[in-house]
Amino acid sequence: MSRVNDRGSVKWTSMMMPEHIEMLKGLKREQIKVQKPIIDEQKQEEINFQLTMGFKDNLLVEVKYYENGHFLTFKGYIQRLHYENRFIEVSEGIFNRECLRIRYQDILDVFIV
Repeated sequence: MSRVNDRGSVKWTSMMMPEHIEMLKGLKREQIKVQKPIIDEQKQEEINFQLTMGFKDNLLVEVKYYENGHFLTFKGYIQRLHYENRFIEVSEGIFNRECLRIRYQDILDVFIV
């Protein structure tokens, strides 16, 4: 029995324009998007406690958050808790000036590392 060596989509990419390849990658990213889960009150209280402890004691935390249909994680130190504006600022180092802003409603979980 003869076995065909088919390279799948690899053989067609050389004939495609870069714009088409980028469009197909974008479509694939759109297909794997997920809905944001609903966080109950008990989990929200636990998240708030972990955020407060991480900020107060300057501990390394891992924040799992939702952004544009994807779950992302970030390890760093909490620089600021903005209760009024409902976001936190997290940076990779203690004295690092560049901060990532994460909205409270997008935070899914917080772990103290």
